Formats: sequence, structure tokens, C-alpha cells
Amino acid sequence: MLEIFDEETNLGKLYISYPMVESIKHFSKTLDFKNLKVEAKENIKYKKMVSEESDSIYQQYSKYTFEIWKLLLITHLSKMNYIVTDNFTLPKKSFSQRVIFLNQKEKYIDKDSNVSVLSGFPVFMFDYFGFTKVSNIIGC
Repeated sequence: MLEIFDEETNLGKLYISYPMVESIKHFSKTLDFKNLKVEAKENIKYKKMVSEESDSIYQQYSKYTFEIWKLLLITHLSKMNYIVTDNFTLPKKSFSQRVIFLNQKEKYIDKDSNVSVLSGFPVFMFDYFGFTKVSNIIGC
């Protein structure tokens, strides 16, 4: 699927959240987000885990302020960069979903059946707006 849905103008582009869409709200001031990973197996109760581990301010998307979105964009984009390059910093360029997946597979899934928590929403924003505009939006 990653090879077929790899660009937005023809068949579309697939964005993956690891392990699922709730990864955007799997955040807390006390969590080590850079190293946050979860088991990649069928019976994981990830939604319950997110509600237990995340700060309440991140539980409802509709209540996110600009500052919360900014924090989550910076954190998830830095994590994307970390997964691919081992540098937990805001990336200067985007990486394809295939590259992100192959790094997830090599560094986490194949190694210990875990997946590094990463939301596809910030990755989409970065792809769509680019480094310069995202940097201006988040003030970096």
C-alpha cells in the first residue's frame, strides 16, 4: 500500500499513525516521548493506555489550543526525524511514509515487536506546508 499510495496527485498518499490515530494525544509532561513505544500486537489496548498515560489536556482534540498543536507538531516531527536519522530535532525535510515505516520496522518492530509512537497528522502538515511555512507557524 505504501508503494501504491505514495504521492498526492494520482492515487493519493497514505499517512500512517503508529500505532493508531490516538497517538497524537499520547502525550504527557512526564512521558519520555522521544523513546515512547508500545507493543505492536493485535490485542494491545492502546486507547485505554492513552487515556491512562496522557495528561487530560491532550484527551480531546476539539479543545486543543494553538499552543498545544504547536507543541505536538514540534514533538511528533522531531520524533519522525529521530526514527529516521536518530536526531530528535525538527527536521529540515520530510521523509516518505515508506522510509518512516522501514525505519520503524528495522529499529523497533523487528527488534522487539514494538512500534515507536508517532502521529501521521504532523507529518501530513509538514509534507503539505513544507519546512519554511511550518517553521514560521511554530516559531522555530
